[in-house]
Amino acid sequence: MIAPVAAFHLASHFSLTAIGLFCAGLIALASVLLLPEIRLFQSARRGQPVVDSVAE
Repeated sequence: MIAPVAAFHLASHFSLTAIGLFCAGLIALASVLLLPEIRLFQSARRGQPVVDSVAE
């Protein structure tokens, strides 16, 4: 219920270009914040797989 009111308020005070640039900045910030997680995941994959071999 609050999101539409906030969106109309922002649209009436700022241009769509400014809102778009702000949103693009938030997306870029979120991507930068995920870089440590990506590096951690890649380093964890270099180890041995954690599976048991099943003899048939």
